[in-house]
Amino acid sequence: MATLLIVDDLLPNRLLIRQLCENIGHQTVEAADGVEALALVESCSPDLVLLDISMPNMDGFEAAQRIKSVAGDGYLPIIFVTSHSADSSLSKAIAAGGDDFISQPVNLNLLESKISAHLRIRELNQQLVSQNRKLESHNRRLLQEADLIGHFFDKALQRSYRNPDRIIHHSTPASAFNGDLVLAERGPDQQTYLLFGDFTGHGLQAAMGTLPVQQDFFELCQQGATVSEVVRQINQHLYLSMPESMFFAANLLVFDAEFESMQGWFGGMPPTWIISDSGELVTALESEHMPIGILDDREFDDDSITLPLEAGTRLYQFSDGAADRKGADGEMIGMEALQKLLTRTPVEKRLERLQALLNEGGSSRQQDDVSFVEIVLG
Repeated sequence: MATLLIVDDLLPNRLLIRQLCENIGHQTVEAADGVEALALVESCSPDLVLLDISMPNMDGFEAAQRIKSVAGDGYLPIIFVTSHSADSSLSKAIAAGGDDFISQPVNLNLLESKISAHLRIRELNQQLVSQNRKLESHNRRLLQEADLIGHFFDKALQRSYRNPDRIIHHSTPASAFNGDLVLAERGPDQQTYLLFGDFTGHGLQAAMGTLPVQQDFFELCQQGATVSEVVRQINQHLYLSMPESMFFAANLLVFDAEFESMQGWFGGMPPTWIISDSGELVTALESEHMPIGILDDREFDDDSITLPLEAGTRLYQFSDGAADRKGADGEMIGMEALQKLLTRTPVEKRLERLQALLNEGGSSRQQDDVSFVEIVLG
């Protein structure tokens, strides 16, 4: 049952419309002019207004404007019921806030259909407003949760060891959260651990996985754990806690104090290159293992390799988002183009030109997180 406000200075007109409204199952309140109507809108919150134009004290045009103002964002339909028929009056009625118009003498069947139609529109509007409020509440909650996760994420990254003379990294997330991860830590024997990885997908879901990885990484590095021990522990943690659809492609490197030797484990990442300062490709290291988090502890292979490192060389690693990045021509850059840039560019300009290449397509072409690392060796 809806509440309909009937506004007309003539009692016979109000009685006729009241009878119709009650016959179709609605309750009514009545006003003799716009002033009374406005007071009833505020006190009774009607669902629809049937409004005359020519009335004393406050006519229908002014009343419609004020009623709409009181209703605010809520949809309160106004149907003008009047003997006016001039086009100018109709236009003025709609401009004042009217949603429909019916002329007197009233066709009761037509008025009933208009009332039903506008009450249905009001119901749909109220449902939409309710859904929007729920959505806004849900979005606020998500933003609060995202802020909390971002706080923990930022705090953990602040723990990462910084050595700008040796380790330079760049990361551009595809969304607010980064699924790529670059962590560095010093061990008790002055060795440097570097974990460079890429979680499945991007955004908040991918970033969630970085939290347990960070915890395991820093704790084990401070204990002086081996490469095998670190990757095995992280694998076990992710295998048991993360959804099957999520995994962590990653490289773990451990350098001695002078960066003259390296022990490495490579799992599911693009190739790692060691390139001389003169532009020679010295070593290309392909991933030999599955990404972390896919295999259980019995199947997981933690074998690593050990390499001597020479002065005058640099190590480069990329997440797959770098190779998949679309350039200005709309085509993916690819690993071959990245390698050519590194081998054909003077060492002092490599990073500048690398970033320029990765930025060519603009933010609109970035579909995945993009990260790379340069490490000065020897």
